[in-house]
Amino acid sequence: MDTTSLPPDDRPPVASPRRAHRGLLWAAALAVVVLAIATVVAFTAGDGDDDVLRLDPNATDSGRDGLTGTDVTGDQLPTLTYETFAGDTVTLTPDGRPLLVNFWSSICVPCVTEMPALEQVWQANAGAIDLIGIQVAENAGRGEAMVEQTGVTYPVGRDPSGDVFQALGGAQLPRTVIIGADGTVEYVHTGALTADEVQAAVDDALGS
Repeated sequence: MDTTSLPPDDRPPVASPRRAHRGLLWAAALAVVVLAIATVVAFTAGDGDDDVLRLDPNATDSGRDGLTGTDVTGDQLPTLTYETFAGDTVTLTPDGRPLLVNFWSSICVPCVTEMPALEQVWQANAGAIDLIGIQVAENAGRGEAMVEQTGVTYPVGRDPSGDVFQALGGAQLPRTVIIGADGTVEYVHTGALTADEVQAAVDDALGS
């Protein structure tokens, strides 16, 4: 049977496997970038406040103070332990004077802003209070870098699992808790504080 070849212009186009393959790669790459951005936004977005980093995306208004965590003021400090950056386990407890605990994270911009204010109060009240900064739910290297960056000299520890943070009602960072010498929680605040605000809370704890 005789066949007639079509002119080049009338022939159907031939799909290019290479172009299709590249198109799929570009689409996949774009999807990964979009997903990464969405994850970062979802993780760092709080309830609209600029001075907090929300760590509990499942928190609801029920039983909480505007999604800033459970108010544990007046509660007795439960038995809790944290880790030092050297890997030791330490019990969180007052040592005969009020204990200020500040929960923070290296990705929390308000935490970085607040730490020099805490250092100022720590220096001004040396011997009258104890102060410890506890890094929440991230690796030690990030915490050590942040301590070096801010230049703080007060003791710091780690809460890798976030158990201590949650036990003291935490949902967002930074979170400051002051525990009286008798182990009673006397002050709770979520969000960045100024040095004057921290000092006022310390004065109340000292009975000034």
